[in-house]
Amino acid sequence: MNLVRFAAEVRAARAVLGWSQTKLARRTTVTQRAIYRIEKGVVLPREKTKSNILKTFSDAGLRFELQANGGFKMIVPRRVL
Repeated sequence: MNLVRFAAEVRAARAVLGWSQTKLARRTTVTQRAIYRIEKGVVLPREKTKSNILKTFSDAGLRFELQANGGFKMIVPRRVL
């Protein structure tokens, strides 16, 4: 997975959900500092951490689709908004 894209996905999903880094950290059992470093693009998380983050967003109703240009589209159901 692309480091920059994953960082952007995490920031965007948190913004849509109105979650702080601390709230996401608690839901994914990683530290707030780890979330910060992921969002800054300093580190690509381990596969298990990445899966936990994506599952947490999926459980909240968000989905990501990879775009041909390397970007992503976030699918947000109405119930999240």
